[in-house]
Amino acid sequence: MNNKILEYLHLFRIKKSISDFKVSLLRINILLVIAILILIVIESLFYLQPENRSPLVLYFISIYLILIFYSGMKYFFNYYNLFNNSSNESIAELIGDKFSIIKDRLLNAYQLESMLNKNNKIEYELSTYAINKIKDELNALVISFNIQTSCS
Repeated sequence: MNNKILEYLHLFRIKKSISDFKVSLLRINILLVIAILILIVIESLFYLQPENRSPLVLYFISIYLILIFYSGMKYFFNYYNLFNNSSNESIAELIGDKFSIIKDRLLNAYQLESMLNKNNKIEYELSTYAINKIKDELNALVISFNIQTSCS
């Protein structure tokens, strides 16, 4: 049995990590602009000597680089699911919260798929039917989501 649900979860994890990375970069750059404006206001109100100005600028640049590095590390950890910070279960719950059509059935299907027992034929067939039903709903959701994003 193919792991189509795992593919959807992985695809959503990638999209979410990229989106979170872009949002964090935007926030960091907004903070940079605010910091530069603060430095300009301080410089216009009080003339700072070069020996005072250089460490201040160096501190702001250091903080900016640390925040960029942190954002990159967070993206890397989320993208590759290191330290289990974006597990399949949490991603399935997030998709269920985001799309009311799916709700918690995606999480249930993922758990069924991960615990399939081929020895019990009736249980296996029922689980396969439920998983395939969720896969069909996911296919419809992905198609409608792609159409909505391309039209926007």
